[in-house]
Amino acid sequence: MRSRSVAHPSLSCRTSPPRVGRLAVLSAFANRQRCRKGVVREAANLPLEGEMSPKATEGVGTS
Repeated sequence: MRSRSVAHPSLSCRTSPPRVGRLAVLSAFANRQRCRKGVVREAANLPLEGEMSPKATEGVGTS
């Protein structure tokens, strides 16, 4: 059996492009902010999934 050193991982391990430049900085910053305190913050005052906002329902039913 012949052993050889592999300079690069197999193609299946390299399917996504490297994260370099501005994109890497932005994603690292976002992850750091999200994980920094380990606290789950409240979501913005958004309607629940499937609900309509009050502004969307203002004109409904008025004829």
